[in-house]
Amino acid sequence: FKISTGTICKAERIASAALKNPVEEAKKYIKNKKTEVHADETGHKEKGKRMWAWVAVACCLSIFIIRPSRGSIVAKELLGEDFSGTLITDRWSAYSWVSELLRQLCWSHLLRDFEKISERKGTSEKIGKKLIRLTEQMFKYWHQVKRNEKTKAQFQKYMAKKIPEFEKILKNGTRCKHKKTKGMCKEILKLKNALWTFVHKEGVETTNNLAERTIRTHVIWTKTSFGTQSKAGTLYMERVLTVVGSCK
Repeated sequence: FKISTGTICKAERIASAALKNPVEEAKKYIKNKKTEVHADETGHKEKGKRMWAWVAVACCLSIFIIRPSRGSIVAKELLGEDFSGTLITDRWSAYSWVSELLRQLCWSHLLRDFEKISERKGTSEKIGKKLIRLTEQMFKYWHQVKRNEKTKAQFQKYMAKKIPEFEKILKNGTRCKHKKTKGMCKEILKLKNALWTFVHKEGVETTNNLAERTIRTHVIWTKTSFGTQSKAGTLYMERVLTVVGSCK
């Protein structure tokens, strides 16, 4: 069939209007969620202008919003300013308004940070390798808990010994001569209360993989398109991605 772009745009407008109310309900649900919420963001373009697509995932729902900013004002819109669940993200500063006690930093991202440290020579390499070794041991034990081979109480007892060891190595990193290593260790230690939420709080994951997998639909779409060409098109993308992500 030969279909005009006008017909496609009309179909998008019809679908977008039909999805308006369910998507708004989904947004309210995420904001009122008291348990675990995963969040992430990625690049988007509207008429060639730089934008950002944000996602929040909780339970069986995911919501997308697309905005010109990657700042905290959008994170507050996404999660609600009185957010009281447990937020799982990377170290991006837009989420820093959320209390550390309500956050869990993604250990997949932290492992990548440690790998960068280990690739530098001298003291950095030693610090990085120690942090990688501890992280890999922690993941191994955590996966045993997930498979019911170990209990959560056993894991907590194990981590009671490992947490001081982690923090000691990071503190050593703050005295490193390499500026990037020193700065990274300082930044991680500033958020140290958000490193171990998964150890003490039930139902909290170690990584933000759920949000990363969900936002990948948008990432792939942007690689095969020129982005959106109007505000209406951007709104359609928000709504249809919310449906696609939730259904997945």
